[in-house]
Order: sequence, then structure tokens, then C-alpha cells
Amino acid sequence: MTVTSQLKFVLLGALAAGAGYGQTAIDLRTQSKSVDFSAASSTRPIKTGTAMPSNCTVGDMFFKTDAAAGSNLYGCSAANTWTLQSAPATITAANFSVSFTSQSAVTVAHNLNTVNVLVQCYDTGSTALEYSSMTVTNANQVLVNFLSPQSGRCVVNGAGGTSGGGASGGEANTGANAGAGGQGLYYQKFGTELQFKNLNTASNKVSLANDTTNREVDIDVVPGNIDIATLGGSLTLGQISSAAKQGNGSKIQLFGGGTVATNDCAKFDANGNIVSAGAACGSGTGGGSGEVNTASSQGVGGVGVYLQKQGVDLQFKSINAGSSRVTVTNDATNKEVDVDVVPANLDLAAIGGSLSATQIAGASKQGTGTKVQMFTGTAPAANDCAKFDANGNIVTAGAACGSGSGTTYYQTLQKANVAVTQRAVLNLIEGPGVTITTSDDSTYNRTNVTITSTAAQEPLGLGLRRQAGLLEIEPGAVPSYQMFVKDLDFAQITQNTCLEMPITVTGAMTGDRVAPAWPHTLDAGLIGIMMVTAQNTVTVRLCKVTTGTVDPISLNYGGYLLKSF
Repeated sequence: MTVTSQLKFVLLGALAAGAGYGQTAIDLRTQSKSVDFSAASSTRPIKTGTAMPSNCTVGDMFFKTDAAAGSNLYGCSAANTWTLQSAPATITAANFSVSFTSQSAVTVAHNLNTVNVLVQCYDTGSTALEYSSMTVTNANQVLVNFLSPQSGRCVVNGAGGTSGGGASGGEANTGANAGAGGQGLYYQKFGTELQFKNLNTASNKVSLANDTTNREVDIDVVPGNIDIATLGGSLTLGQISSAAKQGNGSKIQLFGGGTVATNDCAKFDANGNIVSAGAACGSGTGGGSGEVNTASSQGVGGVGVYLQKQGVDLQFKSINAGSSRVTVTNDATNKEVDVDVVPANLDLAAIGGSLSATQIAGASKQGTGTKVQMFTGTAPAANDCAKFDANGNIVTAGAACGSGSGTTYYQTLQKANVAVTQRAVLNLIEGPGVTITTSDDSTYNRTNVTITSTAAQEPLGLGLRRQAGLLEIEPGAVPSYQMFVKDLDFAQITQNTCLEMPITVTGAMTGDRVAPAWPHTLDAGLIGIMMVTAQNTVTVRLCKVTTGTVDPISLNYGGYLLKSF
């Protein structure tokens, strides 16, 4: 008998029985054979619901309707114990490789149907390549980025993924250097390991220390290993300690060279340097008089090195040093850690090397010498004359210049380039249009002589004239300024650097001042100066004082050369 015949027989019997006794339930376990539901409009042989029964016997099944797809079917594996019935994950070691040439971005379509992948790239010599970032675009594609174009191959390993209906694998981590600038610490991902670079010191000027207590890497500067001669910038007077300075002036007096003997008097040369006068100060009984010098602090800002004048002794402060520190700042915006030195806290006494005269700011120096003149001995009195000791130091002579009972010294006079013989008495004779007057100066033990021209105006030639007793420049013969302009094209200028370009200006002399006329379209962040650096040459210096790099366009740079007479 077929199943269909059996069902018909059972159904007819049930209907017949129902007519006399009511409906009877069919026990398919005992009242059927080889049941086939393939033609049924629907079948639901398992109990369903959102809460599994608390009691069950081995073999019972239950379909949990609110569970995730693939995790719905439960079986009673032991009395009152339900167990999820799902196929175990099938792990496959799937790999995919793609080659590339001179690319900084490589798209790998691996088609492994999983986002849990491992990616490793190699160059043409099979050496691991460091990539800057790796992005899992979707389950079948990843994007690899390099900092510069590379050639080689990238391999995708899908062993961390799944196939079939198994559960997904663990988290696939990546690493990247996210900062806008600087050097990144991330190196590469090798297998499941994220690898980072070690911090190192490029020289003995910087130290690294592992702070295990605070879990930090401490970076510091070693001041004793920094040669002061290699530092940029110029020393300002405010960086010199008061204890190392003599006087309150605004400049350091430089020594102009040459030999000095004990008790030599000091004097200024044509460049403003201190040099030996070649003889003792102010000895003799005659009426000789020397030059009365003064000094002052001429700088616009900062702290001057000039202290005071005691008698004829110009006193200057000495130079001293400070301390050193390093700052470590978290730059959250750019995702960086910025390490910098605080120059104001650097201790010059702890820095190696020696300071040269060229490292002292020009505005803080008097003269062009190569040495700083030192002072020693007892404190000078007012109007004391300065002299050199046996060691070349400036000391007080103990008396005013020009006093004493020694030899009298006279200033050599010249007329028409012919020296006038030095005599004990100098006779001055008035000529036409010239008046000579004298006055006694008891303060400095001297006689002042005034020579005045009484002529209304007298041309003297070479662009000079005498007007009402005064020497003047002929405006029509000698210009007071000279205009210049030239098109200059500067190269790129990076942060905290300067570039210079020359302009040929005929007649320019060292010492002439320059009034710049800057282009109105000069790039932001640039500052500059113009100066006469050699005969017939004006140098234009541009400096980048803000962050970044700028490439100035070709512009006209000009100005006015202010002539000195």
C-alpha cells in the first residue's frame, strides 16, 4: 500500500469515526510509514517560539524565531539542555597576490569574501615594504597607500575570514602615522604584529631615557655637548649676567689688535676699537690735551652693555650664561608630539665651545675688532684715565688724562699733506676772513681754540663751500641720496631661514645707509633688510619667520642710498 493510499484510508476512517464518536488525532509515529511531505504546500515539523521550553528530552528540536539567521535551530543534547545546532566554521588559508610598478596607491581586489584579512607588501627583492595606511574597502577589496611610489607585490591572507555559515573571525587591526608632519613611529604590520620604530638620538646633544614609572620616553638636551660657536643668532646684552659686566653701557668695547705695554694709555682707532696709544696716559708738565671720549647705548631695544664713564674710563658689563630646558607639547590638532628647546632657558655656561666676537650682535659692539677688551684692577674714580696693564687689560691710571709731570704730547698738524714740526709753542695767525678766539677750560686743564670764517660764502671746490663760518655741502654738486631698483627672483625660502641677493649700486660705500622701498606684493611671512655690504654693492636679505615654505615671485626691489659725508 502506498503512503497516499494509507493517508486516504486513515482519513476515511477518521471521518467515519468522527461521525459516530467525534474527531480522533493521528499519531504519525505509529500510524504512518515512509511519510513524504515534498508535495505539501507547507511543512513546519519543529516547534517554534522566542523562549525555549524549560524541559526537554534528548532528540527534541526547537526553532528560536528571534535568533540571528543561522543561529535559530536548537537540539536537546541532554535532559533539559538545549544546544545550538549550526555547522562549524570551515577555516581556509586563502591568499591573493597582486603586483604593481611605481605606484603610491594599490587597490587589491582579492574576492575572499571577508573583511578579516592580513595584508603584507614586498618590493621586487622580496623585502617587506612599509605602507603608510591600509583600508579594508569591503569584503573583497583593500586599498594600500605608500608615502612614495613603490614597485613589488602585495599579498592578502584570508585565513582570518570565514566560509559557509560559520561565525566571523577576530578583529583585524591596522596601523598608520596620522600626524600632519614630522617623522612617524609606525613601521609596518607583520602577520598579526604591529611593528614600530625605535626612538634614537642623532648626536650626543640629545639624550633619551626610559621612564618606566610613568610609562614615558623622556627627551632632553645635553648642554655640555653643544658648541656655542655652532649656535644660530647673536648674543644680546640681556643674556649677560650683571655680575660679569662692568658699567651700564649698551655696547661691548672691542680691542683692535696690536701690542700693548704696561701703563699704555688706551685710545679709539678710526673704526671705534680700543688700541694702545703707544705711551703712558697724560704724563708731563706741558699743556697737552687728549680726546675726551663718551659712550652710550644706541640700540633700539634690549639691555645695553654700557655701564658708565668713570673719569675717562669707559666701563662695560661682562658676559655670563643661563640654563637649559626642553618642552614636550601634545599637538592634538595635528596628532603630533612637538619637541622644542626653550632658548631663554639655555645655560650658556654649560654649553661647550667658546664665544667669538662675530657672534655678538653688531648693535652691541663698538668698533670692528676681533677681541673684547677686558677691565681689571680697582674701581676707577671719576675722570680717571684708562691704560693697559701688562696682561692687556684696561685699568685705571689713577689720575685724569693730561695730568702729571712727564713728557708732553702734541697732536701732529698737517697742511697740504705736509707735516708741521712739533714745537712746544703753537702760534696761530689770523688771515683774511678768519677770526681766532681762545677760551680757558679749567675742568680739563686745556685751552680751547676756535677758528671762524667771516666770509659770507666761499666756494672751496669738490662740492664744498664755507657759509657764514660753517663748512657746508654744495647741494647741486653732491647728491644727498641715490635711488636704485632691480628685478630680483629669490629661490624658495623655508621656515627660519634667509636668502640674500646683490644689487650693483655705483657709488655705494660701506657705512652708507639704505632706505628700502619694498614691493607692495611681497609674500606674507617675509621680512627683509637692505645694507651696503661692499663697495658698489647693496645686499637684499629676505627671511621667512613663519611656518611653511614660500617661493617669492620675481619683483622689483629698490630704495634710496643715503650718502655719508
